[in-house]
Amino acid sequence: MKKFKKLVALILVGVMAMAMLTACGGGGGGSKSFATEVEDAVFAVYSQAFGVKTNDAEAKKLAQTALGYVKDGKFYEKDFEDHCITVDEAKYQIMIAMPIPGADANDNYNYYTVMEITPEMLAQLKSADIPVEDIKEINEMLKKYETMGCKVTGLGVAAKTINGKTYAAFGFKMEIDINKLPQ
Repeated sequence: MKKFKKLVALILVGVMAMAMLTACGGGGGGSKSFATEVEDAVFAVYSQAFGVKTNDAEAKKLAQTALGYVKDGKFYEKDFEDHCITVDEAKYQIMIAMPIPGADANDNYNYYTVMEITPEMLAQLKSADIPVEDIKEINEMLKKYETMGCKVTGLGVAAKTINGKTYAAFGFKMEIDINKLPQ
């Protein structure tokens, strides 16, 4: 289990770095709520990068939990550690969720500013494909994790309007192959 916990720590660092790399912007309309439109658009971008077709219910639920800890547009490291990571040692599975960081998210290790999705950003997100270099970077990261025994098996995206501002979060479900863990 010591190797398993070490890998979980490595994965957390990678997920945080990836979130900062792929922070996305995104305008609305139609019969869906704005938050639902944001959720659909953000999932479309991330699903393209991760090659998944379904918004995983468990990972989405954890992403919704993460959004519940956004305070004044900030997400705190303590809430991430206490509420947004699940480890199932019996199944060798971990889930991690976090709100999407804002482009101006600071380097404060206690919290970061969460990206507010505006109608203009949503319009841009719906009309644009994720840049090829970002997909390549994500795929390289995923391959690196797979060589370490970790495979992303689910992606969940949630969006929520809090005090008139809409935020999105993502959750990852990963399975660990203990036979591939680094020594």
